[in-house]
Amino acid sequence: MDDRIGISVSSQKIQVVEVGFQDGSRLLNHIDEALLPAPMNFTADKEAVLLSGLQSAFNLLSDKTNLKNRQVSIALPPEFFYSFTVPADQTIVRQDLIDNFRWEFAVLYPFLTAEDYSLSYYEIDRPGSMSKERRVIVFALSRKIINLLIMVCKRNNLEIKLIDHSHFSADKSLLMNRPELLTGSLVSVCISTNYFSVEYLEQGKPQYFNGRHFDTTQNFLLYLTEELQAITQAGYNLNILENFFLIGDSLSEPLLTAVRGATRHPFQMLNPFSALILGGAGLNKELLHTRNYNFNSAAGLCYRLI
Repeated sequence: MDDRIGISVSSQKIQVVEVGFQDGSRLLNHIDEALLPAPMNFTADKEAVLLSGLQSAFNLLSDKTNLKNRQVSIALPPEFFYSFTVPADQTIVRQDLIDNFRWEFAVLYPFLTAEDYSLSYYEIDRPGSMSKERRVIVFALSRKIINLLIMVCKRNNLEIKLIDHSHFSADKSLLMNRPELLTGSLVSVCISTNYFSVEYLEQGKPQYFNGRHFDTTQNFLLYLTEELQAITQAGYNLNILENFFLIGDSLSEPLLTAVRGATRHPFQMLNPFSALILGGAGLNKELLHTRNYNFNSAAGLCYRLI
């Protein structure tokens, strides 16, 4: 089986994880990251600036990382996407669903050109539900960003297999490392640059999802508390829930402490490599042992392909 490579791209850094296979075991072959020369705005910055910044980070990684596979999966942070939740008739074909979602997108975001965005969706499949009509979470990603990533990967002799939302790719990491959660419930919070998303999963299926901008840590903690209250108001009892997770590429112990204090819930940060054998020379030991919890999105891309 070929190695699986997950790359997490944000406005500040690129992270890479490579998982291999040997004699039925999963091996962690590479973990590393490279900062961009300067924070980038993927919406406002010119293509030349974005290409130059991404290539600089790829150059840093290529000097240290000899990837065995040229096919990669990429995770992007929540603020790169527009999202909304709508009902969907599961009896109609996928293309008709996408056409319906594109119409909804045009109504919700009239200041954007719908054709400039690629749409994907996740079903909100409530366990035990027999309803013909289910809710789905729809995500819209700018084709400008997609084309940019394709160009950068081609320059580096890489082929993109898929592009995913970092929150959902991190879900795969949580569920792979804690398989008992597939029969339980959890809350996960994905924190990025001035943006976060909150999700409630039941038996591995998203039941609630929302994202919000913030400008200070104080505002983030306030908005997070409001989002958790909204989950409770939607009918989910968080007071009896034990599984709360922070995910993101720049988490820290002080942030975890602040979240625990503000929400009064037992949030934790998960090591995405706890079930793997350390198998490669391309391991950044400092990242592996002190900041492993920042790699759930990149690692989850590898796990979703297993």
